[in-house]
Amino acid sequence: MVDRAVTLFADMTHEGVQPDAVAYNTIVNGCVFSGRLLSACEILSQAISQKVRLADDTYDNVLRNFMINRRMSVEQKRRFAAVVCKYVRECRVPVNPGNLRRVSAAFLAGRHQF
Repeated sequence: MVDRAVTLFADMTHEGVQPDAVAYNTIVNGCVFSGRLLSACEILSQAISQKVRLADDTYDNVLRNFMINRRMSVEQKRRFAAVVCKYVRECRVPVNPGNLRRVSAAFLAGRHQF
């Protein structure tokens, strides 16, 4: 089901339709809760470039699931952490400070375990 939603979302953006915050929140949360964190990262990157601010709990969901994910490579985690931290900083998003501190510190230190 999430695969179809991601495909539809991609088709929509390729056709020039600008997703709103509701569409971004829905697809990012769907990706996160189905374990597709790399897809969530790509979509967050799109949201950054479009200056769309997502719901505050979306960031906490992304960060929490990112930290417990064991299937991502170190490079994938570093890339993901960079995107999330950039998004939070640029959009001034009030996320759980503990989650953001852990991800930021681990990213800057280059640690493998987040």
